[in-house]
Parts: sequence; structure tokens; C-alpha cells
Amino acid sequence: MTIRPVPQICYESIKRSEGCSLKVYLDSDGCPTVGWGHQLRDGAVHKVGDIFTQVQCDNFLISDTQARALIVMSHVKVPLKDGQYAALISFVFNLGDVLGQSTLLKKLNAGDYKGASAQFLVWNRVNGQYNQAIEDRRIREVTLFNS
Repeated sequence: MTIRPVPQICYESIKRSEGCSLKVYLDSDGCPTVGWGHQLRDGAVHKVGDIFTQVQCDNFLISDTQARALIVMSHVKVPLKDGQYAALISFVFNLGDVLGQSTLLKKLNAGDYKGASAQFLVWNRVNGQYNQAIEDRRIREVTLFNS
């Protein structure tokens, strides 16, 4: 499958939502994470506090985002504007591949773009608890999707 280029607005949106840490930290799942939300699951041993360069973190963002774009492209069967594509990549970047079984995808692939847009806001929890930062991210994704 040929990857559709990731729009620059997607990188900007993810950067705004994720923030960048050059030091390894544990994310909400307890996974060692660095940069713009890059999970260090490659078998390498990293400990909290290890330092990466900005270039390494930016490269992680590019490869992670392209991988999420492939997930989006594998599921979506309708045409997408750049904002819609970017919002879906950001959604998958944050949540993993929940898109494949989501009502959001079902509505989108049925051509119900408005209904799909509303479904972003359903995903506003972390470990089952409402999270304002995630709600804010979903609102930004909806805005991007509808742009």
C-alpha cells in the first residue's frame, strides 16, 4: 500500500497534544516513552530519565505518524480531506488501533462524515476516567476533521 503523505497540520496537532520530553518517562500505561509520545517497545532497555536528542524525538514522530497513517488508510474506504485524514491519524496516534472496530469508522465508511465527527468526543477517558486534557484533544481533532 502506498502511503498518502501526512499533512503538516497533523504533525503540528500531535505536537500540540503530546508535548515533547527528551527524557524517558512512563506513560499512563506504564510504558517507557520519550519525545512526542513515542513508546519505547522495541526491545531496547530504557529507564526513566534516559535522554534522547531532539532530532531522535522528531524522527520518532515522523515514523510513528506514518505508521498511524497506514492504519487509517487500511480502514477508511471513503475520500478524506487533509484535515479529516490528519484528525484520524492524531486519533490513532493517541489511542492505537481502536479505529478499526469503532462507531466512528462505521459512520465514516457509510459516508456519514457529520456522525463520524461527533464520535471523536466519545473517546475522552483514560483508564475509564473522564480526562479534560483528552477531551480538549478530541475537540481539536473534531475541529481539524471539520476544517
